Amino acid sequence: MVHICHTVLTNHSIEHQPMFGVLTQHHQHIEPHFWIDLPSGERINYRANMWLKGDGIPHGIFHPQDFPDVTYTGEPIRVSASQTLLTR
Repeated sequence: MVHICHTVLTNHSIEHQPMFGVLTQHHQHIEPHFWIDLPSGERINYRANMWLKGDGIPHGIFHPQDFPDVTYTGEPIRVSASQTLLTR
């Protein structure tokens, strides 16, 4: 999912940073995990609710401070955008 989002954002010249690390909520730790950080402070994550169980799990584009029980720990990564991914 990060690769698809990265490709769309890159093709539209939207600044963003793909990330790799650990997603934690209470006693649940998901590693490895990928997400995208935006310069606005927003985060993109469409897979957290697939792995974490319970309430208060972020999904889509969100402000991390709105989910105080969820912690992202990671580092920036480079992802190459697919030139053929979204072409007809």
